[in-house]
Amino acid sequence: YLYSGSEGSCEWVVDIKEAGLYNILVRYMPDVGKGSSIERNLYIDGGIPFEEAQNLVFKRMWESGNEITTDNRGNDIYPSNVETYQFMECKIKDSLGYYNEYLSFYFTSGKHTIKLESVKEPMIIDYIKLYNEKIPSYEEVKQSYIEKGYKEIGSDVCIKIQAENAKYRSDSSLRMMNDRSSPKTEPSSPSLIKYNSFGGDTWKMPGEWAIWEFEVPESGLYKIVLKYKQNYKRSLFVTRRIEIDGTVICQEMNNVTFTYRSGWDNKILGDDNEPYLVYLEKGKHTIKVEATMGEMSRFYNTAINSLSKLNEAYRKIFVITGAVPDQYRDYELTKRVPEVFKIFEEQIEVLSNMSNELQELTSERGSELAILENLIYQMKEMVKNPDSVAEQKRLQNYKSNLGALGAWLLLLKEQPLLLDYILVASPEAEIPAAEANIFSKLIYEIKCLYYSYLTDYNTIGNLAEGDKSITVWIDTGRDQANILKKLIDSSFTPKTGIGVNLKLVVSESVLPSIIS
Repeated sequence: YLYSGSEGSCEWVVDIKEAGLYNILVRYMPDVGKGSSIERNLYIDGGIPFEEAQNLVFKRMWESGNEITTDNRGNDIYPSNVETYQFMECKIKDSLGYYNEYLSFYFTSGKHTIKLESVKEPMIIDYIKLYNEKIPSYEEVKQSYIEKGYKEIGSDVCIKIQAENAKYRSDSSLRMMNDRSSPKTEPSSPSLIKYNSFGGDTWKMPGEWAIWEFEVPESGLYKIVLKYKQNYKRSLFVTRRIEIDGTVICQEMNNVTFTYRSGWDNKILGDDNEPYLVYLEKGKHTIKVEATMGEMSRFYNTAINSLSKLNEAYRKIFVITGAVPDQYRDYELTKRVPEVFKIFEEQIEVLSNMSNELQELTSERGSELAILENLIYQMKEMVKNPDSVAEQKRLQNYKSNLGALGAWLLLLKEQPLLLDYILVASPEAEIPAAEANIFSKLIYEIKCLYYSYLTDYNTIGNLAEGDKSITVWIDTGRDQANILKKLIDSSFTPKTGIGVNLKLVVSESVLPSIIS
């Protein structure tokens, strides 16, 4: 093993037998540091080959330090996250998530040097591997199953993996969630806090992943089903990469999309005709689900290039007109900056094509696409009437539309997804409905309404009773309050014998409450 500190660099010599494009894999273990992700710069033959080879991210690994416990009111207490130190493999990819595929590096035949320069955080390196593998399509995988004689397992096998019980995760911020939107979430309660799902808005950045462990009773072909909720992006979809035992089985699992649903839904990994079957040997296995931009990476790169060019056009106009254009002056923009109108014409076509492709891909025309259409319409008007470009109101609207496009880019990059459970089942197994029927929902909502009048949602954790107890008001978030309550229950109360009732309050209500 090689220790790579938070400063310095490590260099290796590699002998390439055949010239071509290679991917790079690093097997490493994070060392004790400050808890943030490890970053390195990659040099090949003394230079950084391209921009994306800078600030490569190597994730740490976290797990729950203990099982979910309950307080004396029956609410779940969130377990603490602890870092675990073990070797894992990282295939070098773009750390910002702009590209869905792993980075490729061209090597000529002969000897080359590979250097990893430390940016921050230490790690221990086992080995670096140069490889060139082609992920097969499912049709190719299916054909290999037939050739090897793999059989589908019996119809009575259905293994349920609760998503909140993720074994490992890439970031301590990835967490289990309490979802009360349906009586069919497992476990479900109309009154108590039960951590019954995983991810949501905390699991949205490309490169974030979680790993679940499961065991199958016999060797054979299985299908995989994820019960999910994606009610975050109405006219777009989110994407995940699925790995079984550290391997992407087929190209289709490298780009699994989850469309918008207001409630829960089942995602059977497969196409409209059949599920993608996975061969599993009897025993323990892992399934890794990683957030990626998928198809959206292509649109993201197109839009960010357009934004750069449109900002350039705005600066050229601003240099001539200033912050407050004179409405009685002819700036002759078509003569002085004719390149601006060429940029507008070019970007009208680029953004129009992108808007049409997105609409075709998602089969929807939501508010997200309206941002593109507003900008396209405005550019058409400015090309049609060049003198209007220098009008203060139009220039201000153009600037606002560029800001909206920038905000839309951030939305495009985010990939939030909430999981309830994962099923590993036989191909013929019946999959339970993701949502309850209307009568079950009605009864559940009535219960929720009833308990909302009886339950104190502001009190955090155990309820302290007796003469030796105090009440503390806190106006931070619920997560911070939970951490403070853990510290109180583990150290303050045992040492002093004083119970503490911690209550969440709105900061604006503290002063009037004290005065009253």
